Amino acid sequence: MTNNEIPSLLELLRDDDATVRLAVEDRLRELGPDALAALDIATDSEDPRLRSRARLLHQKLKSEEVVERLHQLLADDSCDLEDACLLLASVEKPQLQLHVIREEFDRISVRLNNALKSASTPRQVAETLGRTLGEEENFSGNAEDYHDPGNSYVDDVLARRVGIPISLSAIYMIVGRRAGLVMRGVGMPCHFLVQLDQGDDSFYLDPFGGGRILSRESCRAMLAGFRHSWREDYLRPVSDRDMLRRMMANLIHIYQRDKDQMRLNRLYGFVNALQRRAS
Repeated sequence: MTNNEIPSLLELLRDDDATVRLAVEDRLRELGPDALAALDIATDSEDPRLRSRARLLHQKLKSEEVVERLHQLLADDSCDLEDACLLLASVEKPQLQLHVIREEFDRISVRLNNALKSASTPRQVAETLGRTLGEEENFSGNAEDYHDPGNSYVDDVLARRVGIPISLSAIYMIVGRRAGLVMRGVGMPCHFLVQLDQGDDSFYLDPFGGGRILSRESCRAMLAGFRHSWREDYLRPVSDRDMLRRMMANLIHIYQRDKDQMRLNRLYGFVNALQRRAS
């Protein structure tokens, strides 16, 4: 029935009656992936009216699908950092080609793997990681426009090579894990770092600062520069889930400033999904 029904529904998208089009939208939503695929084809229709309406509806339904997938992922015990970051970016850009982003992660990890072949000590591994991503791949902190929402989305960070500490840390972790490195996020107040574990040795790297290695003392001095007190547990690694919660909190702060209620409501829903799973 579906294959015969969808063409008829697409024909009804040409109707100027908003009630008819709303009913068509509801039915296409119920039909799921088959309807999305048909709408995608209709976006290239020779009929400008159908083409325009199909594009708008395809984007809307695709966005709803991505939001639902992210909700499901955040409610899963094995919530994956890479998948969640990609889906979060897709919420803003439903047509985002996720395979292209994954291929870029693959390319960078191959470069890192090749560079790691000449690293013979744990510190050299840490230095190679920072040099490859900070100097050779040119990832750095966007100090000039720190509160640009694009700094929090991995697709924009990959494209522009600038971001905020936590999004850059996510990229270091995604690439480093591909290369077989043990990496975790470190959620210091005011700044986010990554911890690289090499056997009995651990190193703190600052992706916002170009991948430099920080000692415990330099981390403490950094917080003093922010006029923030120090506690030893500030360098305790955080889970990927907590990292995602902080990424969303950063976006909530930005969208509160911009009074963007639509995006705020959506993010509150994601945070609630995380909290329900954690409780």
